[in-house]
Amino acid sequence: MEIHKKFPDPILLLFVVLATSQYSCQAQNSPQDCVDAHNTTRAEVQVCPITWDENAAAFAQTLQKKLPHPILLLFVVPETSQYSCQAQSSSQDYVDAHNAARAQVGVGPIAWNETVAAFAQSYVNSRLGDCNLVHSGNKQYGENLAKGSGDFTGQAAVNLWVAEKSNYDYNSNSCVGGECLHYTQVVWNNSVRLGCARAQCNNGWWFISCNYDPPGNHFGKSPY
Repeated sequence: MEIHKKFPDPILLLFVVLATSQYSCQAQNSPQDCVDAHNTTRAEVQVCPITWDENAAAFAQTLQKKLPHPILLLFVVPETSQYSCQAQSSSQDYVDAHNAARAQVGVGPIAWNETVAAFAQSYVNSRLGDCNLVHSGNKQYGENLAKGSGDFTGQAAVNLWVAEKSNYDYNSNSCVGGECLHYTQVVWNNSVRLGCARAQCNNGWWFISCNYDPPGNHFGKSPY
């Protein structure tokens, strides 16, 4: 039985029924308790939050009455192909993740720019067919790319770039032990305008691009 067909909106929803008329304790068994418990775990692996739906709960209650024994019913209606997780992928999420890394090394904040974001979106859209991490070749902006499966978010992409910090040696201004140029672009002092975009490729993976104005990573110069 495809339960999700009963609910037309492309959302994630959760409903729980305690199937016993004798059950009276409400502590830690409210809809919000159930949702909070699930979302705590989902947040740990950067999965979009789940939400409660009263229509789904009513359906579960009706179904429960048809069952011969008191049981705990838990249904999670799957997301449709049109559902796009926006959690941790808003413009503010990108800006906050960048500025947290910049603040750690005393670099001033970067700000969102719609023109730069429009370029990022245009390029992301052009890569949905192959999802290959190939740079745009644009010389006007700096550029960081990432892709991931599941609910790969914008914040997760920035976290990957920032994780390269351990490979950057400030004294020699070089990468030591691995890639670090994504990180140095994130914290590049003169890059003050940011635009990012995220879209789902035909293979189901997420492709993310962040562009920077002015571009960083100038040869022979330090990021800060």
